[in-house]
Amino acid sequence: MLLWSHLAGLAAAFVTVPYLARVLRPEGWGPVLLAQALATWLVLLIEYAFDLSVTRRLAEARAAGGADGPLVRTVADATSARLMLAAVAFVVWAGAVAAVPALAADWRMAAAALVFALARGFTPLWYFLGVERVHRAVLIDTAGRVVGALAVFLLVQHPSHGWRVLGAQALAAVVACLLLNRQLRQELPALRETPRAWAGGVAVLRDGLTLFAARASGSLYMQLNTLFIGAVASPVTVAMFGGAERIVRAGVSLLDPVTRVLVARLSYLQGVDRAAASRLAARLVIVLGTGAAVAAAGAAALAPWFVGLLLGPGYDAAVPVFRLLLLVLPIIALATSIGIFFAVPRGHDRIVLSGTMAAGGTNLLLALPLARRFGASGMAMSVVIAEAVVATMLVVWYWRQRRRGAA
Repeated sequence: MLLWSHLAGLAAAFVTVPYLARVLRPEGWGPVLLAQALATWLVLLIEYAFDLSVTRRLAEARAAGGADGPLVRTVADATSARLMLAAVAFVVWAGAVAAVPALAADWRMAAAALVFALARGFTPLWYFLGVERVHRAVLIDTAGRVVGALAVFLLVQHPSHGWRVLGAQALAAVVACLLLNRQLRQELPALRETPRAWAGGVAVLRDGLTLFAARASGSLYMQLNTLFIGAVASPVTVAMFGGAERIVRAGVSLLDPVTRVLVARLSYLQGVDRAAASRLAARLVIVLGTGAAVAAAGAAALAPWFVGLLLGPGYDAAVPVFRLLLLVLPIIALATSIGIFFAVPRGHDRIVLSGTMAAGGTNLLLALPLARRFGASGMAMSVVIAEAVVATMLVVWYWRQRRRGAA
């Protein structure tokens, strides 16, 4: 169910790209990409990897049995943590709006980005994951994202309508948030009488810090790069980078369903037949890496056609950016294969976190200087270098494991 939800949300968002690129044109689409990048980063901050850390707490509370008291206390503590995170997110939002001229130029778009982030952040999907009652919740959450994405075809008709993109997505997110919170309170009526415990909220934040750090590090060379380039370049340049990046990231996201399906099988084999697990993982590395390299080479050869088809006229400057970003396809395929198929099933989560954090730090050092010097192409260079850092660390780790006979 979650896999289909991911694919539906991705498809709904991606089909709007050709439409928005053409209707808004580069000068109008650039600010929208900036606002969406800011909103996505704020959502990441407020969500704080609760779908992993808090769902684990909920599972432990369920396993303990008895009344709903432990569940209610866990949800109340998570809500307290969310309120603290929302305050931090507001400060980050205000700083970003002040630092990026294109965001400050349209208060409606900036405000809609904040509302969207708060609504997504306070959507309690993590609760339904933790108690394993996800079907209705996932349907509501997915419907909100799909409706918000598709509403742009009705509401956006002119380059000046960029703020409506964020407005439609924010409204749909608010409705989904309200519906899911209502369902949560129906399942846990005692939650209304449970007082806030800020110490419990702090404990939730401390418990999820490592998982949040892993996700946040990845965002340092994904969503945050659009904000970086917006701070030093024009909205048109943002559109050239953001448009190319959207296309390539859509291709990269196709790895997600493959890895989610196969990691469970590899984890099982790791326990019953370690040699078979290693052989299967090695084959997957070769197949995915080779497939990604062939796909990247083909897309690079057809880059003008791809950009013209998906973005339309006026985006010729995005072609070299697109070609540069295509280098991340085989790099990410290699890194993902080693990390998910070798490291994670063997319990070596730390090397994945270390690689991601190192890549995020590398991007922080390079993004602004390269963007100032080379514009959108410079930002693409920073992304490729950051992804190469992750892949290099994982390849070195794997080579050492092989030398010790552990892989």
